[in-house]
Parts: sequence; C-alpha cells; structure tokens
Amino acid sequence: MLNDNLSALAPRPIRYIGAFAFQRINPKPWLMALSVFSVHVPNSGGFSLVLGAAVRFGPINLPIISVWALGGARLRHLPIDRQRVNCST
Repeated sequence: MLNDNLSALAPRPIRYIGAFAFQRINPKPWLMALSVFSVHVPNSGGFSLVLGAAVRFGPINLPIISVWALGGARLRHLPIDRQRVNCST
C-alpha cells in the first residue's frame, strides 16, 4: 500500500503543454528577443520593422533550436553515472 502511494507521487516527465507554458515564463528567450530588437530595430521603427526583424530572425533561430533539441535527445542515450550527476542524492 505504501509503495503504491510513493509511485503515485513520483515526478513524471514534462508534457507538451507544460513545456509550452514554461517557455512563456522562461527568461532566456525573452532576453534573446530583447537583445535582438534593441540592437537591430531602431527606436523610431514601427510595426513593419518589428515584423521584418521577426521574419528575418525566425528562420535563423529555428535550425539552431532544432540542433540544440537534437543534441539533448542524443545525450539522453549516453551511459552516465546518475549518482555523480544528480547532486541532490
């Protein structure tokens, strides 16, 4: 009985909706966007300049993020010593 309760409380991997929601509060993409727009869009720029910057940098960002995600997926299959990596135990 106790073992069943512990397995119910075990953390489960993040799902798609949770990952999507996390990205809305993740500071890294917000800082990336802030730096891109502060450097490449002039102060007097209107919506068309902002849209143009988004259209230019979107295709650049997509392959970079894809390589990053693929690398993370490949690293999952490496044999590692979980005791040495996980500092909380």
